[in-house]
Amino acid sequence: MNRIIKLNLFTYFSLCAIVLIFILKFILYFNTTTYQNSIVVGVVNFHSEWGDKAANIEQMKTYIEEASTHGVNILVFPELALTGYSDEEKRDGAYLNGLRKNEKMHVQLAETVPSLDPLASSNQIAGLCEKYNMYVVYGLPERDPSNDTVYNAAAIISPSGVEGTYRKINPIEPETSWCVAGSDPFVLDTKWGPIGISICYDTYAYPELSRYYGAKGCKLILNPTASSKAYGGASNDMTKWFWYYTNRLEGVVNTNGLYIASANLIGEETAPIDRTIADNTFPGGSVIVGPSGSSKDLPSTYYGVRASSPYIPAKPLNDEEGLYLATLDLSLATLEGFSTEMYKPALYQTWYTFLASADKEEPSTAEVRVGVMDFTPVWGNKTDNLNQIKEAIIKAGEDGLKLLLFPELALSGYSLDENGTSTMQETLAESIPGPSTQEIAALCKKYNLYVILGMPEKAEDDKFYNALAIIGPQGIIGSYRKIHPDPSSSWYETGETPFIIETEFGKIGVCIDDELSTELIRYYAGMGCQIVLNATHDSPTLHTDQSSPYFKMAYKNQLEYVADTNSIFILVANLSGTEYGKAGDILATYPGTSTIIGPKYGAVTHAKHEAKNDYYVDYYGEPLAEMPSLLSETIKLTKARLGSLYATLPSKIALYATWYQKLKFDT
Repeated sequence: MNRIIKLNLFTYFSLCAIVLIFILKFILYFNTTTYQNSIVVGVVNFHSEWGDKAANIEQMKTYIEEASTHGVNILVFPELALTGYSDEEKRDGAYLNGLRKNEKMHVQLAETVPSLDPLASSNQIAGLCEKYNMYVVYGLPERDPSNDTVYNAAAIISPSGVEGTYRKINPIEPETSWCVAGSDPFVLDTKWGPIGISICYDTYAYPELSRYYGAKGCKLILNPTASSKAYGGASNDMTKWFWYYTNRLEGVVNTNGLYIASANLIGEETAPIDRTIADNTFPGGSVIVGPSGSSKDLPSTYYGVRASSPYIPAKPLNDEEGLYLATLDLSLATLEGFSTEMYKPALYQTWYTFLASADKEEPSTAEVRVGVMDFTPVWGNKTDNLNQIKEAIIKAGEDGLKLLLFPELALSGYSLDENGTSTMQETLAESIPGPSTQEIAALCKKYNLYVILGMPEKAEDDKFYNALAIIGPQGIIGSYRKIHPDPSSSWYETGETPFIIETEFGKIGVCIDDELSTELIRYYAGMGCQIVLNATHDSPTLHTDQSSPYFKMAYKNQLEYVADTNSIFILVANLSGTEYGKAGDILATYPGTSTIIGPKYGAVTHAKHEAKNDYYVDYYGEPLAEMPSLLSETIKLTKARLGSLYATLPSKIALYATWYQKLKFDT
């Protein structure tokens, strides 16, 4: 009898569980949000009247009216469009610093958002947003009513009213003389999906914010900016500014697979005769940048055209005032880097938490000769590949190199076999240390050389890893196991631990393939690594023509973006040539393009692809065409200043760690 009752209870609860699961699936199915993909976005090349809110509000109203006639859904004005950007330095000849900073224009004209004052800018603009069913984002100095603190902020107004403000998280000089830093991202929920808000330097120097927005599903970031052509100095040369502005915008797009709408100030700001302001002339260049297609193999594209005559396209060097608009297809923003395989916020939280309390050492000032290999492996033939590798090591050693990098899985070949299986990699996998690495270690000792080699690793528990063997003059140091796997290759387990090589010429971080676009590189730079090594197989779908749109806009931009944002040297070793399977079928073709790239801070000569330009990065030698071949160069680590994260206060790094803590629950 008891048995029957137990069985009946078991059956009852089982049926209840099944019904509950069905109900939950039913609710989820009908509550799935379907976002609209087509959106009209406007950005304004806006000339702000310094210190004249009334005049600027009237200008903004005029642009909103114009935008409404073109069906604009979201309109973006620049940073501090409401007041003008330039810092007020003196009044009546006296400096406004220290105790007098509250007399500065931005502090005096700051507004609360939302405001009870019907004449406040947010209330005036809210009325138009409701009338025209439009979102408007604009820059202003915002006052916190609870403590009188002032922020460099962006007001977000929707058809329903004031949504709130985004407060710039990384204000720079001279903004910090009158405002304090914000702390929170702002995600705007719309019928087109979530949209992120960022301001100027937050976008250009701190990838953490755009990465956060991508992880939250934002296919569009709005960027009010006040980017000044002061980068060109007294000569008024726009080359530096143009490179910096386009590098950062394209880098955000190419790295994250989303759109960014950037609205910049234009023209010279002038002040009344009794006031002295910083000398700023703004170049305009309001643009919308986004993906060209659904594949990451396609370059980013500039969108938008001026709404009125002359109907000129929105370009970074466009210095014509006016409204520029574009209809975007958000389905092209694939957010490829944020799959569960490629995006790991739980790990990032751990790394950034550790980084916030890590001791900072003085960067190295050494000069070191390094090399990278364009390497064509014989697919599935470890013996032949090892012989090629040893020959290259001997040549590097005789040439006086101190470090040599080989591509991803150079020891075995990268591709799966004709049937799409990984039997070859698993068969050729070795432990580290193991037979192949022991042979290489003997050469490293002989030539006082570090070698980093891509190979399949078999661990003691019989698990397989896509790994880098780290070998130095002292022997086999260890292995780095790829943390962010290629979704198309499931034969290996994923690692969890960054690997920093401690050498006599400084710290070196290592990564594999697309990890160059992840938080791993930020961690390495924050830990003081002035060199990052990237062993890659980028990419079987590419052409060897390095002037192709992909190489020019994606591969090249990615390297420059990461090197300059972090102020580090990047060494890239890529596979080259063709891999043939056992039956002679072509498995994949690789373009080579191994390179050494680093901070420049001056004129640059790219031996093959560029004339002399005033870039912020330098290519050392040239990406090679003849394979296999060795590219080597002596690099000066004094140029690697380690960028924004290395200099960031521990409290700010800890803040980023809290973002990743939130994201790990979202994902």
